[in-house]
Amino acid sequence: MEIYITGDLHGDLQRFQPGIFYEQEGLTKEDIVLVAGDFGCVWHGDERDDEGLDWLEGRPFTTAFVTGNHENYDSLRIFAICIGPFPPIHKSKMRFTTAAASSSTIHSFLSAGLTM
Repeated sequence: MEIYITGDLHGDLQRFQPGIFYEQEGLTKEDIVLVAGDFGCVWHGDERDDEGLDWLEGRPFTTAFVTGNHENYDSLRIFAICIGPFPPIHKSKMRFTTAAASSSTIHSFLSAGLTM
C-alpha cells in the first residue's frame, strides 16, 4: 500500500489529473490519497457534488480526507457515520474522516486503515 498526502483542494480536483499526478498510473484501490484539510468536494450535500465525487471514485486509488476549516460541515453530516478505533468516519461513495487535522489523528486514521 502506498500513501500520498496532499491538502487544500477547496473542491478543485485538477491536481488529480493523470498528467499532473502521474504516479497514479501504478496505483490501486489499496493505495490511499489523504487530503489533509480543506477537501471541499462535499459542498452542496446533494447531486451537485456527484460529478466530482464520481470522478474521484473512478480514479485508481482510494481518496480519504481529514476536514479543515474550509468545509461545509452541514453537508458532511448527511453521510452515515461509522465509529471505530479512530475518529468518526463518514461514508458515501468514498470514505471520509471528519476529525481535526493533527498528526495523531492522521496517524491513528492510517494505522486503523480504511476497512469498515
